[in-house]
Amino acid sequence: MNEKLILVKAIMLLYRESLIPNSSDEGTHDIIRKSLEQIKKSEVNVGITRELDAIASLKSEVLEMLRNGSHYSYVKDDLIQRFKLLSGDDENLYEAFYDGFNLELDEFKLKQSIINDRRSLANFNRAEELAQAIKTGYAEYFHKRDEIKDFGKWVEQFQGKLDPYKGRVGEEDPAITEEFDVNCEDEVARVAKEMSSEISGELGFQFGWQDINGMFNGMLRRGECFILHALQHNYKTGFSLSMFIQAALFNTPKMIDPSKKPLLVRISFEDAATLNLQFMYKYLYENETGAIIDEIDVAKLDPKVIAIYVKERLMRTGFNIKILKVDPLGWTINDLFNKIISYEAQGYEVQLCMVDYLPKLPTTGCTGNNGSEEYRNMVERARQFFLKRRCLFMSPWQISPDAKDMIRNGTTDFVKLLPGRGYTSGSKQIDQVLDAELYIHKETYKGIAYLTVQGGKLRRVVKPTDDKTYRVYAFIPRGCIPWDLGKANTARLKLGGDTVAEIEGGGDNWDHFGDI
Repeated sequence: MNEKLILVKAIMLLYRESLIPNSSDEGTHDIIRKSLEQIKKSEVNVGITRELDAIASLKSEVLEMLRNGSHYSYVKDDLIQRFKLLSGDDENLYEAFYDGFNLELDEFKLKQSIINDRRSLANFNRAEELAQAIKTGYAEYFHKRDEIKDFGKWVEQFQGKLDPYKGRVGEEDPAITEEFDVNCEDEVARVAKEMSSEISGELGFQFGWQDINGMFNGMLRRGECFILHALQHNYKTGFSLSMFIQAALFNTPKMIDPSKKPLLVRISFEDAATLNLQFMYKYLYENETGAIIDEIDVAKLDPKVIAIYVKERLMRTGFNIKILKVDPLGWTINDLFNKIISYEAQGYEVQLCMVDYLPKLPTTGCTGNNGSEEYRNMVERARQFFLKRRCLFMSPWQISPDAKDMIRNGTTDFVKLLPGRGYTSGSKQIDQVLDAELYIHKETYKGIAYLTVQGGKLRRVVKPTDDKTYRVYAFIPRGCIPWDLGKANTARLKLGGDTVAEIEGGGDNWDHFGDI
């Protein structure tokens, strides 16, 4: 799109906005000023004095109209005469102004034309920004190549600079992931159906602990971004892997696209596949039998026995499951996205993705002035990527060592003090972009190991009451925290206290094991 056409669109946009009573510029002025700045940068490529003069005159007119403001009343005939003189012998330019000013539009079409012109200017700005990013990269590579120490890292950084422009140069704006017109009953009905599916749990996951589900108002929804916070060596991996197993056990696939195959994905940056499988078998066995099986005993079993046992239980509800071990130093956030896209290309609908754990990835390609902002950008990008796909994203995240000071100072109910305090390792801003979070911490009381759990942020209209956001669970000696969904409630309200089931007269909870 040439500069003169952009300036004509800017003039038409300002004129048409002035025709709407009580209108505001709604960001139009900012878009236009940005366009003027982009044109200033590109003028060196014009090369013809007459063209430069015409562009300069049009820019002056745009600046004058910007100064007039949104509520200025223009006389159409005066504008036509003014721009006739400005166009000189450029008949095409004059016709563009004449047709634009004389076009008869009702209110709806007028507003639609304003939206279209804004979009055109925004796309012009993005295209020019992209061109500048490419020029800068070209200059660095060909003129400062000797200064590039790590070409792989340079390529990743260059790719990161281009990422914001993926698919954005065109008439459609892919940043808009959802849009519906309230005036259209069919569109409203479609969104209402999606809302009902989410609230009812059709597009969500419940887990194996009744009161943990209560902290999420019953379930985590597909498209949400969930972080599990804990200090180092405080059962982050164990708890998150338990949730992953439970997602497969206690839910049945609900498809957005019935032609696809439902898939749950877990990606580990720390533990080998052997450790994941060992935990899965042990966790399933202990919950099924109530007995403890040591890791060494699992290792002695026939591999085919383990394979059949785990497969039959985890795939019984209809999910496909993939578990990966990835070297995080060889990956970036873009590689994570590309892996999910590759599964989609294979015919899968990825409904849950768990990464253990996200900050292990380098922040290459993420934007920000420092590491904290880059981590925030990483989570924000992950959230938007998985939200668009209606895929639940889950990841453990380490709590900053600063929080240990509260323990050293004798703080009780440690996890209760963490939500909203910015104790996430690497960045105090992570909780700003989350949809849901839990804080966990291991405690010992009278020789018994417990896990304290505190609910944090929940981006919902209706939130759980404070009395439902803190619970305590006991570990089986040398074993796991058994699930209680469909059984007596094993949650406790305080360390060493009775279970909820015991308080309500439910009896001894350790007897409530049954078939999975």
